[in-house]
Amino acid sequence: MEFKYKLGFIGYGNMAQAIAQGIVGSNLLKSEEMAIFDPNNEVMEKMKKKGYNIANDNIEIVENCEYVFFAVKPQMFEVVAKEIRSAYKGNKLISILAGTTITEFKEVFGEECQITRAMPNTPALVGRGITGVDVSLLDDISKAFVLKLFGSIGEVIEIKENQINDIIAISGSGPAYVYLFIKGMYENALAHGFSAEIAKKLVVGTVQGSAEMFNQSSENIDTLVERVCSKGGTTIEAVKTFQREGLGNLIDKAIKDCYDRAVELSDNK
Repeated sequence: MEFKYKLGFIGYGNMAQAIAQGIVGSNLLKSEEMAIFDPNNEVMEKMKKKGYNIANDNIEIVENCEYVFFAVKPQMFEVVAKEIRSAYKGNKLISILAGTTITEFKEVFGEECQITRAMPNTPALVGRGITGVDVSLLDDISKAFVLKLFGSIGEVIEIKENQINDIIAISGSGPAYVYLFIKGMYENALAHGFSAEIAKKLVVGTVQGSAEMFNQSSENIDTLVERVCSKGGTTIEAVKTFQREGLGNLIDKAIKDCYDRAVELSDNK
């Protein structure tokens, strides 16, 4: 079946914008090969000036786009699905909706629909995202396209759908955990008299450098911690405080609470 455009977005918030930007930046598609619909007219006007095709409604996206990218709020899925169901004609479907399962898509668009679920994270906005994606229901050509699509905003890991909630708890929500730790370090740097500019450089450089050392090292993370600590030195005192106050247990509990909420959202739909 012939479609006018390769990819169409239903919903065009920050994540969808980051993905479209990555697609164009990586030369996977040109802006004129994509169409967008979002109820925010200001966003639509802005995207029109950048060369994107602007649809009048969600039905027009489905009628004209080979791949339909669902980027609305999860609670809007039923409303949108009901709206576009009659226009569906075998489009490949891509969803980043938390709590909306492949089964729910099949109930609307048929058992044979090609649907992929993905969970990117917000560093996609700067091209450093990581996305867990289930492409098991796609044909080879569609699978290759979807992997390139998410690869345009960072790294991609192939998963099964039953791991989506785990991905949400670790990497999907993970930037917020990291920001909280960064906030603590940054505010302490300010309290120690550093300017905002220098405090930011100190903290960002430390976080980025440490992450890259972990990424490149063949040693386990406990060994890396030990290498920073000297017996009777300064770092070991901070590490002892983290251990005594139960930082590891707190992280475990926070991630479990996030995971449980993701499961609850799925079960309550």
